[in-house]
Amino acid sequence: MWSLADGHAQLGEIVSRDASALTFDPRGGVLAVGGFYGVELWDVSDPAAPIMLLHNDIDEVRSLSYSPDGRLLLVGTGSESLPLLDVADPARPTAAAEVTQPGSPTATEFSPDGRYLVTVGPGRTMRLWDASRLTASPAAPTVPLIDVPSDGSTYTAQQLAFSPDGTTLIAGTTGREVLRWALDAGRLSPLPALTGFTSYVNDVAFSGDGTLIAAASSDNFSKVWDAASGTAQLTLPGPSVVSSLAFAPNRSSIVTASGDGITRIWPLPGPALADAGDTIYQNPIGASGTRLLVGAGTRASATIVWDVSDLDHPVASKPLVIGDGMDQTGAVALTADGNRAAVGTTTGGFQVWDTTDLDDPVALGVIRKATSSLTAVLAFDRTGTVLVVSGQSSNDVSLWSLADPSTPRLLSTVIAGNYPAGMALSPEASVLAVASVGGVVELWDIDDPAEPRRTATLDGFESSVQAVAISPDGRTLAAGSTDRSVRLWDMSTPSAPQHLSRIVGPSSRISSLAFDRSGIRLAAGDGGSTVWLWNVADRAAPEQYAALSAYGQRVNDAVFAADGRVVFGGGTARDVRIWRTEPEEVRSRLCGSGGSVVTEAEWAQYLPGVPYRELCSS
Repeated sequence: MWSLADGHAQLGEIVSRDASALTFDPRGGVLAVGGFYGVELWDVSDPAAPIMLLHNDIDEVRSLSYSPDGRLLLVGTGSESLPLLDVADPARPTAAAEVTQPGSPTATEFSPDGRYLVTVGPGRTMRLWDASRLTASPAAPTVPLIDVPSDGSTYTAQQLAFSPDGTTLIAGTTGREVLRWALDAGRLSPLPALTGFTSYVNDVAFSGDGTLIAAASSDNFSKVWDAASGTAQLTLPGPSVVSSLAFAPNRSSIVTASGDGITRIWPLPGPALADAGDTIYQNPIGASGTRLLVGAGTRASATIVWDVSDLDHPVASKPLVIGDGMDQTGAVALTADGNRAAVGTTTGGFQVWDTTDLDDPVALGVIRKATSSLTAVLAFDRTGTVLVVSGQSSNDVSLWSLADPSTPRLLSTVIAGNYPAGMALSPEASVLAVASVGGVVELWDIDDPAEPRRTATLDGFESSVQAVAISPDGRTLAAGSTDRSVRLWDMSTPSAPQHLSRIVGPSSRISSLAFDRSGIRLAAGDGGSTVWLWNVADRAAPEQYAALSAYGQRVNDAVFAADGRVVFGGGTARDVRIWRTEPEEVRSRLCGSGGSVVTEAEWAQYLPGVPYRELCSS
């Protein structure tokens, strides 16, 4: 047993011959342990010194369920008969009743108000019982309120959970999905299933406030959904089959148990922000590093601004929903102060929002047509008063004044080369860099945004240029190409940039570039699954700092926050992953978080070929 407080100190240990089912009584003072050899009840009021109260020889225990008042304990076994024990005195339990479930029962659960009991078995069998009648006196045969017979299949519910208000029942199944029902007056009505797994769903749980559903699978992943909408929020990767999970009472974390013998505690919302609903194309961050805007494609219901000032507990804004018959494209821009956002639309336009209050963002001006194709890239100048817009399959780039954000005003339109693919503005907003599919970067003088002038063209790439960034001091321009290289130029004279270096290493096209606040580090998202980090303090000889490959899919945008100590990356996995980039900070957090020391055997399993060394020894 471990504490869920900081440090996760081990509190105590119980040695049992077999433990396939565990559950605390509702008051938390007794732990029921079930397995092949029977049921044990332990007094854990002092978890450092647990005391066995009882061993019962009920064979092949598969599930254990307490009634909400803690008086009854239902024991699921390998037979059709399930003993119901009166454990009001856990040291001297008595047989209270018996419940039957056809086949070999796989899961049982009481409703939170104690009115109902659900039992399930193979072939989709299910029974809903009036729990108040199970121990009625005088004893009488109990008939289930609902009795679903077997359909002859092997489809089985593995585990059950009720929402805290008792209105929703969920089941993890061998059908690789989470089934849901609405419960009303003893009637069950099916709700849309939650999917996305490739193997059995072994366990399910509701958060204590009922707003989240979590499920664990044999495909090594755990997933989290919004309970009301069924929208996926988070995917937790693991190296092994995840057999069970539970929410911390305050919803601060999820605890998972896996087939590799390791119990993991995942902070919520976790190392990733919630599923955005579609591919993420842009996720810009404000200059302070505390606000992140996540732009997802047309299948997403809205755009979200995240307050990431506390990385362990990011907070989402109220959704920014595009109206007037338009859909969002994933193109977004955020002002330096994070108080204004622009969202691109499929009509080639944009919607401006005041995001000063994340709980109440205000829609401001809207332009239905700013470019002749759907909006692909948006960029603000540092003051937030000029917005640059480019399309997906057109050469026009338009500049808009947001001096009055409720009424955007067109300043100018330029024809920029061969299909713009990325844009960046210099810090003083005098230079607009446009990366194009034509394999060049065009530089435009927009000191007067009403009269832009093309001043230079940067080339040397073997294929299209997808990404461009200008350092915070304006001295360095970086451009990335589908030829898998990044080039740096000195911008001391913007009309005549000087080529500095060519960076290679990525195995896929470069999809995004961003400098940290110091201009010393450069991040790139690539078309494979990696975020690349380089130290560019010596611009003539950049050095690779790290290659972060945990995203698993194409990274469309990667940005720095918190003085370069954190990187956010979003892409086709539909979420934004969070990395801390300072090794000593990561080491300190890991070593201070508690948990077991990595053994030599575990090291060989997870780091084959790497010499073993002690971690956290200091």
